[in-house]
Amino acid sequence: MKKLAEPLGVGCGCMLGALVRYTCVSFLASFLLAEIIILVVNLSGCFLFGIFKAAFSTNKVRQKFLTTGFCGGLTTFSTLMLGSTTLFLQQRIFWGGAYLVLTLLLGICAVYFGKKLGQIKRS
Repeated sequence: MKKLAEPLGVGCGCMLGALVRYTCVSFLASFLLAEIIILVVNLSGCFLFGIFKAAFSTNKVRQKFLTTGFCGGLTTFSTLMLGSTTLFLQQRIFWGGAYLVLTLLLGICAVYFGKKLGQIKRS
């Protein structure tokens, strides 16, 4: 049963992350552009990923549940690509490029600072 703990944890975490993403997008869709919502959700997921990776480094099952599972379900590469492609096809080249660059650069920063914060919490 111990061998199943990690994959089951990842699956349950992914389900929860996807439900959080769906709820955020559904709730905020009438207030904000979908690309802005996904950008914020993806950056939040990156930040949380960094925190969880550092804070739970001694508990691999919990770490996988939170990082690969929850954060993996919360963030979405396919939606990032769909949003970018849509902007490009609408001839909004600047915004499509800005969306990609902002997501990638800010995502890296979010993971970095999340890891730093997670290391502080663990100490």
